[in-house]
Amino acid sequence: MRPPRPYREWRAIEARFAERLRMRKLTICMPAFERPHLIGEAIESCFRQRFRPIEIIVGDDSVSDEVERVAVSMQPPPGVELHYRRNPETLGQSRNVNSLIEQATGSHLMLLHDDDLLCDGGVDILASQLEAHPNATCLYGLQYIVEEDGTIVAESTSSWNQRDRRVPPWAGVQASPLRAALWHQVPNNGYLLDAQAAKASPLRSEELVGHAVDADFIIGIAKKAEAGSFVFVPEYVSKYRLTRNSIARSRAINTREDLFFDSVLADQELEREDDARDDLLRRIAVGAALDAAMAGRRMEALRIMGSRYYGAPWLSRWTGYRLMAVATPGVAEKIKQFFV
Repeated sequence: MRPPRPYREWRAIEARFAERLRMRKLTICMPAFERPHLIGEAIESCFRQRFRPIEIIVGDDSVSDEVERVAVSMQPPPGVELHYRRNPETLGQSRNVNSLIEQATGSHLMLLHDDDLLCDGGVDILASQLEAHPNATCLYGLQYIVEEDGTIVAESTSSWNQRDRRVPPWAGVQASPLRAALWHQVPNNGYLLDAQAAKASPLRSEELVGHAVDADFIIGIAKKAEAGSFVFVPEYVSKYRLTRNSIARSRAINTREDLFFDSVLADQELEREDDARDDLLRRIAVGAALDAAMAGRRMEALRIMGSRYYGAPWLSRWTGYRLMAVATPGVAEKIKQFFV
């Protein structure tokens, strides 16, 4: 008769078995708002993933019922669940995404906005890395920039990935998750996130960080993450669509980068990676100064412009325009198209 296995040996077997089953289910959280002509493509891109099981939860902030008609008409393939939720009142991006995260039943989450897309096999690329990195908090890859019709914008794709250090030399395990987050190395969607980490660090409101809720969310996750738990995979996973009303393209939206600037500057925990924090502040200072001026925060705009992070020359039309915005935001708004 074979003697019973030692307790430690059973525990090791259990650990290996649990590791293989660690990603039991993926929840794709899809916040939606008045884009019925695009959300169908976003959902279809989720259907084309090979990984199973997947649940897709659509949180609809729309006033009209057009998004609902598209979403409920779609038939998911085997192994995929599609759940549509119409918010009884408009929540805004941060509250909508937090609601989706709370509803998620998967061991891992992925955020995909209703106008963006997953590359074919994008989920599979990231999920396959969990065997090599079972304790990863966040896995992410490259991101295409595409026009509204889906055409890839090659120049922007290359420059944005390089700017955010999503290039092969930075591939693999990131020694400092916080540094990666401050660099914006994690794209604004299409990343694979441990569900418990997401639930423990919900998005903060637009009143605190402006429209930078996605970037601020990843920074919050990174502040609690263990060293080496962020992993960059140098393959294309998602597509960010430049629509007429997207934040990256619209001139009508005040993204309130001044609020995000203030938040980053005031957070003492970020001083652990002061070089990366300073890089982020320099990156957003010019936009933050304008947003503060347009919001009527004159002293804050001048303070940002007088800081060491403001990189625009003082004797330039850019700075001149911002000074005009400080003095007369209404006039500056009317001629905004000529300067930004």
